[in-house]
Order: sequence, then structure tokens, then C-alpha cells
Amino acid sequence: MESDGERSVDQRIATETILIVEDDQKTASLVALYLEREGFKTVHAADGQRALGLARQCTPCFVILDLMLPQLDGWEVCRELRRFSDVPILILSAREDEFDRVIWC
Repeated sequence: MESDGERSVDQRIATETILIVEDDQKTASLVALYLEREGFKTVHAADGQRALGLARQCTPCFVILDLMLPQLDGWEVCRELRRFSDVPILILSAREDEFDRVIWC
């Protein structure tokens, strides 16, 4: 059996899942297209509740998170994710406030 160090980068990428949390279908599809071209598996959630369910179910290696979501907003999703996971989170948002650009969750 191969250890993670012995597996090629391509083999690891092909088994790792990225969770895209975005309510705009065009944006989510575009992000997924680029990631899948690079060999990543993606799953998509269009709202905060679904995102938390998928995060528990598929244990993603990375999350791309929009802030302006229906139901739970992105900040709340981030806080809830941190209760059960230390997965890296990239904020993808159209918000331009300086506060939104420099706050880490």
C-alpha cells in the first residue's frame, strides 16, 4: 500500500474534493470547470445549510465560500465549519468593503 508521500500529485488531486459554496450557478460552474480540468473533484452547494451538510458528508480538502448566500450567510457557514473542521477556506465574494477583505474566519 502506498503512503501519501509515495502517491503522485495527480493521484492525490484526483481523490480530493473541493466544496464550492456559491448561489450564482454561472460562477459556481465556471469555478468547477477550472478545478475539474486540473483533476479535482468538486461538489456544489447553493446555500449555507446545504454547504454544512455536504462538508460533513464528503469531508472536502478545501472550501471556496461566497459570503452572500441565502439562509445562512457565508460568515455563519465559516463559523459553523470551524466547529467541526479545520479545512482551508477561500472567500470568493463580490463584496468590496475593507472589513470584508481583511477579516479571517
